[in-house]
Formats: sequence, structure tokens, C-alpha cells
Amino acid sequence: KKLLIIREHFILYAHNSPMKKIHIALLFGGRSAEHAVSILSAKSIFSALDPEKYDVTLIEISQE
Repeated sequence: KKLLIIREHFILYAHNSPMKKIHIALLFGGRSAEHAVSILSAKSIFSALDPEKYDVTLIEISQE
């Protein structure tokens, strides 16, 4: 089962394998003036995810 959520400041992609943690790639940052907001949003999402259920890969997109 795959899940792709696109929001204004981040993209969350999840892949669920049977009997394993859900793998999530959390993309944040970017060239927008909202770069700092995106980072704060990603921190909030990351801290809300249960590490027993989710394996998270953080991917920051630089402002350059």
C-alpha cells in the first residue's frame, strides 16, 4: 500500500510492507520564501510519528 500526500510546504510518501515499519520520505525546505515554515512543519510531523511504526527518511531541499 502506498500513500503520497502533497501539501503546500512538504511532501510525505509512505510505503507499507507487511510485518514491517511503514517507510516514509519527508521532503521539506525548498526555494520558497516559506522555507522556514516548511522546516517547522516537517519537525512537527516527524515528532508526531511513532518510531515503532514508522521508518522516516528526512530529505531537505536547500534554498539554493
